[in-house]
Amino acid sequence: MRQKVILDTGPLVSLLNSSDAYHRWTVAQMKEIMPPFLTCEAVITEACFLVSKYNKKKEDAILELLNNGFMTVDLSLDREVNQRNGNVLRLWG
Repeated sequence: MRQKVILDTGPLVSLLNSSDAYHRWTVAQMKEIMPPFLTCEAVITEACFLVSKYNKKKEDAILELLNNGFMTVDLSLDREVNQRNGNVLRLWG
């Protein structure tokens, strides 16, 4: 079974910002994991905001990563709560 990996804002921004202290580490880790990475709309929104501070074109790079299958929006709190009867909230809380 293929491993599913959740992609949060920090690693996504680090991947696109070569001057980030963790850029090289992030790239190395992502080479070891088969895409697609799983993420959510909030991560995409936050990452677009953060990368736009240093390079507006990087917002397009985030959308391209969605379009080319590197990551997919496959996390939904509503769906998880409905499927697990609130177990997700207990885990996060």
